[in-house]
Amino acid sequence: MHLTFLGTFIFVLGLTIEATNGRHSKAHDGFHNIEREPRWRNWKAHLRAHHEKHLS
Repeated sequence: MHLTFLGTFIFVLGLTIEATNGRHSKAHDGFHNIEREPRWRNWKAHLRAHHEKHLS
């Protein structure tokens, strides 16, 4: 019983910290700038073209 409560408490606490941190909302402001975002900067041309076509 105590272990289940402790696990649930830690899980909810982690979600709360992540939600208040705002990390995801800061990274995604409604659109993606492929030139500025490091993980997308090195994509191959066909992947960038597909992404720009469908999500711009």
